[in-house]
Amino acid sequence: MVIKCKAAITWEIKKPFSIEEIEVAPPKAHEVRIKVKNKQTTPQCPLTTLPLTGHSPPNAS
Repeated sequence: MVIKCKAAITWEIKKPFSIEEIEVAPPKAHEVRIKVKNKQTTPQCPLTTLPLTGHSPPNAS
């Protein structure tokens, strides 16, 4: 089942995120869907934002 949820999205490098409603397709084979319950304590992985700075992660080929 397709669900609607909110996501932090950026459309350009070095631009701020915006919170937008998106549609998420059902998981395919070998994929899972998770639900984050406590949004205030969810850490953001620094590696997920590196491409937004225009820099490569450390040790990237």
